[in-house]
Amino acid sequence: MAGTIRRPAMLALLLAVTVPARGASQSANSVELGPEAAALFQDALAAQQRRDLPGAEKSYRALLTSMPDYLPARLNLGIVLDAENRTVDALAAFDAVRTRQPTFPAAQMFAGIEEVRLGRLADALGSLHLATEQSASDPRCWFWLARANFALGNAAEGKAALDKDLAISSDDASALYLLAQYQISAQDLNGAERVLTGLATRYPTVPDFHQSLGSVYYMEARLDKAEGEYRTELRMDSENPQALSMIGVILLDRGQAKDAAPYLAKGLEANPRIAYLQRKMGQALLESDAPEQAIPHLRQAVALDTQDATAHFLLWKAFNAMGRKPEASAELDAFRKLQSHSPANADRQGLPPLNPGHP
Repeated sequence: MAGTIRRPAMLALLLAVTVPARGASQSANSVELGPEAAALFQDALAAQQRRDLPGAEKSYRALLTSMPDYLPARLNLGIVLDAENRTVDALAAFDAVRTRQPTFPAAQMFAGIEEVRLGRLADALGSLHLATEQSASDPRCWFWLARANFALGNAAEGKAALDKDLAISSDDASALYLLAQYQISAQDLNGAERVLTGLATRYPTVPDFHQSLGSVYYMEARLDKAEGEYRTELRMDSENPQALSMIGVILLDRGQAKDAAPYLAKGLEANPRIAYLQRKMGQALLESDAPEQAIPHLRQAVALDTQDATAHFLLWKAFNAMGRKPEASAELDAFRKLQSHSPANADRQGLPPLNPGHP
């Protein structure tokens, strides 16, 4: 599960983690800044606050050249690098802080965030557990600990950390969005719908909320409401491949195969390695009386998902329509074999129970 709305949060936390250049920095870091270094630090802070990231980085690096152990500057350099999407460099900066002083405020948390983003999830768990011990009242520590656990498949641990986050900050949009993702994975569609409806009402211009709400409505078989959410998302992000794909799927479900095909094609342009979309594109072309064009998509679906019984069934139909009996027979055998090994397979793939020899 991924919540994307906290990506810019580090820079927004600037004032919470920076330290005045003289007295407070002395107590936090045992380093006294002279007038020239203090002025350089203040220049860096000012640049950071006005989002002049290259200017802030230059000033922080200049200060650290002469004072490598001044940890407030090193931590803020990491925050700047994170805001520039330089995750590896940001983690190196945070690592340098916590190597010098493991308990330096927020260093473990920020390092853990970068480790999550880099997929170093086991490392992230260690960092974020330390962060929650050092700052148990900071909801950000619990949020990222929840994300790391969910990414590792530790659903119970992730939910426990998320509950801690929400107990501290019950209105936080990022945590609520993560809760909705958890509820979807747990098939609590009513709960997810309530959370996402609230978020979409409060933040109507965040595309992610409409996309996830559309997914919930689709799983609830409320196609009109699902399509409405995806179209709302497209008004904000006209080339969003998931929204385009799902509108295609909805149109196909309604029997509007020719209308569906252009939307599905857009989704496949973005990622042709989604077996489900390849199958849906093949189905749309087959139902549009284009079996020859459908076959490459259905073959690709089978190659990407060897357990996709529905793709074999559709290939059987396509080859039958073209009079290619040996290939049709082979696909029918493959379909029957998958069905016999897993009777639920057809339902899993969206195919109603039937005898494919007698449609």
